[in-house]
Amino acid sequence: PISTLLYTIKFELMVKQLSLAKSTEELQKKAENVLINEKSDEKTILRYIKSANAVFIKAESVYLQGDEEQAYLYYHKYFHVFSQLRATHEFIKKNRVILDEIEKTLPIRNCKKAIDRAEKLKKSLISRYGEQEAIKLRTRIEEEERKRLEEETSRKLAELERLKIEASNPVVDAATLFTQVISKIALITIPVK
Repeated sequence: PISTLLYTIKFELMVKQLSLAKSTEELQKKAENVLINEKSDEKTILRYIKSANAVFIKAESVYLQGDEEQAYLYYHKYFHVFSQLRATHEFIKKNRVILDEIEKTLPIRNCKKAIDRAEKLKKSLISRYGEQEAIKLRTRIEEEERKRLEEETSRKLAELERLKIEASNPVVDAATLFTQVISKIALITIPVK
């Protein structure tokens, strides 16, 4: 529908610059810095559940603001915490309080939404990181080529100056000097940009 198309166009215009990492792997490492002890007690697990919900809400917020890196980081962190919660002894024991809180605060639809959005964002970020890297590489190659041409021009001009000095020396005969100068001039190429 038209509204979806307009939202897509608006979202693409709002996408923020990349600044947090150089790859999705780097973002994933940042997101996985939370470690939940498998033997955590019920109160601790309930705090993690509330924190995971806050992370999901933050992910949704930055996603709508067009910050793909932050959104990917938060969605990945949400899923990481959710996965770790499922590995705790309280969850495995089917502690009713924990299961009810997870069901109420972290509905499965949010988990699915986090996974779907993270996958979509990952594709976009991989493409954008690749473009960013290609621009850096192209800039570096152009700079190296410019320096090489400057050095070559400088070297040829120094050689020409040396030949002028030799020309002022009366020991060298005119025919030899003329041949040397012409051969050196033919080698000089000044780059035009």
